[in-house]
Amino acid sequence: MHIYLLEIEFQLPGSRSLKEKRQRLAGVKDKVGRQPSVAVIEAAKQDVPDQAVWALTLMAGSRSGIDQLLAGVEEQLLLIDGYISQRQLQQL
Repeated sequence: MHIYLLEIEFQLPGSRSLKEKRQRLAGVKDKVGRQPSVAVIEAAKQDVPDQAVWALTLMAGSRSGIDQLLAGVEEQLLLIDGYISQRQLQQL
């Protein structure tokens, strides 16, 4: 079993409230979290309206499976109304 932790920090320019932040991120978070081998949480900066940090756990039987999951997740992240300022992937 291969398990990886992906930490992503987002910048959400122009977001002025926590409600707006949740609206901008919710749809993508739900889509990413629906994948059976991916778990996603907002890990930090919950009280900062224009920033977010997600921690995603990816699990697969092989490294190629992780690569496929990662490609799918990254495709979904392109839909976020903002940009990724940091990205870190580590094997657990």
